[in-house]
Amino acid sequence: MKQIIEDVDEYISMGKQENLAFLDNLYNLLLEKEADAVDYQEVKTLSAAPLCPNCESSNIIKNGRQQGQQLYICKDCGRNFRVTTGTFVYKIQKREKMLGYIRCMLEDKTLQQCADEVGISLPTSFAWRHRILAALRSFDNNVNFFGIIELKQLLMEYSEKGRRKRNAMDKLIAKIRRLQKVAVLATQDRSGNMLFNVVGFQKVRQAHIEKILTTKISKNGVICSDD
Repeated sequence: MKQIIEDVDEYISMGKQENLAFLDNLYNLLLEKEADAVDYQEVKTLSAAPLCPNCESSNIIKNGRQQGQQLYICKDCGRNFRVTTGTFVYKIQKREKMLGYIRCMLEDKTLQQCADEVGISLPTSFAWRHRILAALRSFDNNVNFFGIIELKQLLMEYSEKGRRKRNAMDKLIAKIRRLQKVAVLATQDRSGNMLFNVVGFQKVRQAHIEKILTTKISKNGVICSDD
């Protein structure tokens, strides 16, 4: 089993058991390194110059450590902040359980199942899931593509799992939609940057590509697609 996926198709084409085996390998690798979600966020943040979350100034200096996390102070506005400020792991409790929780989410488990498996309450499970989903949505604004860029349309099964049906009409609409496929635009460059955008109950068209990717592709980018 490869520990790194180099192609979007490779992961998507895996069966359920292969997906779980891949996640097990990745999870065990992180455990061997005694890493948790906060450690990952700190490494990610330190890979680029930190900015003040208040005024976005880069004129900052280190200001000691607290609970093992690097603290900073902005010389322009005086704001004190830590390396995880503004991230989904900011002020999180039971940080050692977060990787296990993310793994449960990737295995498509319910809120209660996630809570029971990692040992947290149902309200905490709900809060963590929304933190993680909000963080994933924010990634869209930070992904850019360079060089050769591959586009692919993926057709996925429609699901309203977790959404309460309010009346008979909602149930009927959901039943009809389950017979349809949801189109997803998958974008990847040779540097490993990836992005998945849900288009809806229609084929991916040129207008969708332009709307989603116009500001994300470099001037020297070359787009390749199946069509």
